[in-house]
Amino acid sequence: MRVEQWQSLTNRQRHALLLAMHVRDGLETFHAENLSDARMHELNVIIRQALYDAITLVEAYEDLEALRQIQYMIEMIPDYWEIPGEDHRLVDSEGRITV
Repeated sequence: MRVEQWQSLTNRQRHALLLAMHVRDGLETFHAENLSDARMHELNVIIRQALYDAITLVEAYEDLEALRQIQYMIEMIPDYWEIPGEDHRLVDSEGRITV
């Protein structure tokens, strides 16, 4: 995607791209140590589409099928996953961005 295309995107597409960029940046060290550029490109495509699909489901929360899929995803969250935000890497205890 070129920067000049940004304005023509839907909000959903913008949100998915911003989230995917943040995920990609978070994976950069793992990428450098474990994945070729080609494999990282393949992974980035999967991440972007998965984020777009998840955003679509969340935005369609009034749709019964979307609710079923969201409930299924909630039930599939592993017990060992930490709760996001508990480490406050980006946001402090008062909700301020700390970058």
